[in-house]
This record gives sequence, C-alpha cells and structure tokens, in this order.
Amino acid sequence: MLPEGNTQGRSFLRDVRFAIGLAVGLAILVIILASVYEYVPSNWKTTRYNVGNMTVFVTHPSNLLIPVRNIFSDKTFFLKVAILNDSSDYNIDFMKLSGSSDPILTFNDDGFARDHTFPPYSNEATNPLSFYQIALHAQHFGEVRNISSPYNINIVYHRADGGSILNSKDTRSNTLTENILLPLDMPVRTMDLSSFVYLFVVFIGVLVSRYTKKIYSVIKSDKQQLTDAEKVRQNTFNQHDLVWIFASGIITLLIFSSFQEQVDLQSSLIINISLSFTFGFGFDKLIETATYLGKESKQI
Repeated sequence: MLPEGNTQGRSFLRDVRFAIGLAVGLAILVIILASVYEYVPSNWKTTRYNVGNMTVFVTHPSNLLIPVRNIFSDKTFFLKVAILNDSSDYNIDFMKLSGSSDPILTFNDDGFARDHTFPPYSNEATNPLSFYQIALHAQHFGEVRNISSPYNINIVYHRADGGSILNSKDTRSNTLTENILLPLDMPVRTMDLSSFVYLFVVFIGVLVSRYTKKIYSVIKSDKQQLTDAEKVRQNTFNQHDLVWIFASGIITLLIFSSFQEQVDLQSSLIINISLSFTFGFGFDKLIETATYLGKESKQI
C-alpha cells in the first residue's frame, strides 16, 4: 500500500480542477508563444526622384505591418536614401523627415545621418553616390489601425561652386540654398491577433466554463457534508470527464466557427479577447444547460 502522502499527491494530480487549470496555463503559454513568434511579411520598395542634376533613391516599406508583440517593445527599421550626384554640382546640407504626428510611428527630429557602411563606395571624394539613413520606431498600442498619412523628405542643398539656385540666402554663410520636399507614401498597419490565437482564447473560455462547474460541485459537496473520500471521488476524473476532454476539442472548433461567423471584431484587442473568451464560456454553458434539460425531460 502507498503511504497516505503519496495517495493524496496522486489524488491531487487526478483532480479535475487541477487538470483544467493546467490546461488553461498551457493554452495561455501557446497564445504568448504564437504572438511573440508570429511571422510578419516585410515588403520594401525603392522610389526614384529626379532633383535637378541629382537622382534620389528612397528605400522604404511598401506597407509596414506592426505585430502585437510590439506592444511591449518598439519595432525599429531604417529608412534609407541614396543620392546619385554624378556631376558633383550640389552639396547636401541636411535631410529631414516630416509627416504624421501619430505616436505609432516616431523618428528622431535630427534628421538623416550619413551612412558609411556601403563598400566599395568608400572614396567619398570621387564617388558620385552618397547614402543616408534614419531610424524609425513603430509601436503597437493595442488597437488595430491603418495609417495612410503622407510623409515628406526635406532635402536642403546648395551648389558646390557657390552659384545661385534660388533667391533665398542662407544667413549662416554666403551660400544660396534650395529646399525641396519629396512626397513619400508609406502606409502603416497595426495587426490583429491571428485566428490561431483566438481559437485558443475560445478554448480557454470553454475550459473556464467547465472549471466553474467543478467549483460549484465542491461548494455543493461542502453543504452536503460529504466525507473526505466522497469529496475526492467526486472531483477526480471519471468516465464522463474523459469523454468531455475528448469532446472539448470538437466543441471548441464548433464554437470558434460560430464565433467567426457571428462576431464582428473591433479595433481594440482587449474587446476582441473579451468577446472570444465570453463566446467560448457562454456557448459551453449553453450546451451544458441544453444537456441538463434533455436529461430532465427524459426523467419526466
């Protein structure tokens, strides 16, 4: 015979409430891992601009997707500009990015920095290409949104020989400068949770619904003044619980199918998670009530 302590430990492991709690914990772990390692496609394009005798190439995302994991940390990427100044007629004074003030996408107001990481273009004295970049920081704030605000690249340059470009004089020197704006189309979208994640949220709702039933059975057994052995027997796995565990997967798929058809997801992630959890919880309770009424009708 096993010692009493081992018997209690074994009964604890067979407790339905413990098993359901463990399943909920594992489901939450799956949700976290799926959100952290979700694949996000990245599509970049290069836009060409002709500015006087210069040609400007801007490499930027064609549609920037921000996953849910960036609620906790910024997503950093670099907007890159290459300028072909074949005749060496112009000198770049500075470049800045301007546009939407939405906090989802932020950048340093100091402007673009010269990028020296493009070999073999290391001889800047004779190389007609110059490279610049600026770091952009994107963050998810728990809302599914599309941002299509226009951005502009502001380039200030002057003639290398000090000749006239415009009639606007730079007071810092005797050089005449020109200021141009290059329009930049860079849509930004904050992503929703995947269908795989919502499936597990619905599954958690189903499990919690079953957990509340077991809690009620414990309260009911306390009022009935059952012995400890009867309480343990009531809350350990039986044939009905094993059948329910097998059926819960099918039930979850059916409930999730109904959830996708009947529920319109909102822009807020918190509301969407609440809707999916409540849908799973309520649907399981509805099935449980229908089963109970069916048993009562047979007895009558």
